[in-house]
Amino acid sequence: MHPIIASRTIPHSTSNNPLSMHILEANYSPTRDRPLIIILLHGFPELAYSWRKVIPPLAEAGYYFVAPNCRGFGRTTGHYDHSYENVYKQPEALDRVIIEMKCCGFER
Repeated sequence: MHPIIASRTIPHSTSNNPLSMHILEANYSPTRDRPLIIILLHGFPELAYSWRKVIPPLAEAGYYFVAPNCRGFGRTTGHYDHSYENVYKQPEALDRVIIEMKCCGFER
């Protein structure tokens, strides 16, 4: 993987919502304000690793990227307490990603 890409796991769990989110990111520095975040979402049956060739050129242009592994993919763990017919509907899926990113410390 390109040296500009960092990999980390962010634990965040509640009593009814266990989550350990694995992300790939570029241009993150805890000592500076975070620039606008760009979230790269993988499809089924891909992983965040699918973005490995896209992240470096855009990161070198100064953007801050996060590519999370969705629940059940890669090193992200946790389950949903929702009915399965709603898990893959696009609006619900996007809402979950936003909530999960906020749980991991990223602001909207």
